Amino acid sequence: MEGIEASWFSKTQKYITSTSNVLEWVGLGFLSFMVIAAVVDVVGAKLFKAPLPGSTEITGLFQIMAIGSGLAYSKIAGRQIYVGFLIDSVRGLPKLILEITRSILSLLLWAVAAWMVFEYALKLMKRGTETFLLGVPLFPFAFWVSICCCVPMCLLLILDLVRPIATRRQLGGDAS
Repeated sequence: MEGIEASWFSKTQKYITSTSNVLEWVGLGFLSFMVIAAVVDVVGAKLFKAPLPGSTEITGLFQIMAIGSGLAYSKIAGRQIYVGFLIDSVRGLPKLILEITRSILSLLLWAVAAWMVFEYALKLMKRGTETFLLGVPLFPFAFWVSICCCVPMCLLLILDLVRPIATRRQLGGDAS
């Protein structure tokens, strides 16, 4: 039974990791588009006296996509800011309790963020809010942040909560 639970955990972890990796590459693509838009804007303005119309809007929207896409993978890769002096200074059960508390609080934060940004996207869609110059609808970008940024973070934090249980059961299963 423990082997089934451990394999479920590792399969879920691999799926979330690979999905987050794909999202990171999507974000890198949008980062590349940001650079291209900036180059086209500068070259057009300097050489042809014709800057890229709406370049600031384009850069801002691509920035939303790039940052939102890479956030979950940055957690997986350990590239997020982590202040662990309190948690790292204790061992055993107190450390486990602090880690679980941190994960629960983080999960609550990201779940509320996903929900609020999703509601905001619905409001933007209902109002028909668009960018000023180009008239690009804003709601898809808010949906993107909610679904492709906040939801993967929630899934990763759920894995953080399940990991101690899964590893203890796996260690218990290996010892027998």
